[in-house]
Amino acid sequence: MEVLLAVAMVGGGADSYQIKAFTHPYHGGYGGPEIEEQQPAVKSVSLAEDGLSVKLGLEKLDRGFVYELDLIKLRSQDGEPLVHRNAFYTVNEVPSR
Repeated sequence: MEVLLAVAMVGGGADSYQIKAFTHPYHGGYGGPEIEEQQPAVKSVSLAEDGLSVKLGLEKLDRGFVYELDLIKLRSQDGEPLVHRNAFYTVNEVPSR
C-alpha cells in the first residue's frame, strides 16, 4: 500500500489496521451482497523508512475476495488523520511461495 503523504504509525503495529474481507456471489449483473465475511488478522507490519508505503502480512489471503482496509489510526507525520482512510483491494491471484 502506498500513500502520497508520509505517515507516522499511531499505536505502532498490527492493531493500527482494521481489515475485513468478503466476496460476492457470481452472477451476470453488477454488484450483489457481501458474503463469506471474515476479519483476517494482521501478522506483521513494516513501514518504509520514507513513510510512504507499508507492507502488511495477513494470516490469510484468499483469491476472489475483496479486502477492505480501514486506516483510521494512521496519521501524517504532523499528526493529521488521512483524508481518505479506506482502501479496497481485490485479490485476483495469490502467488505461490
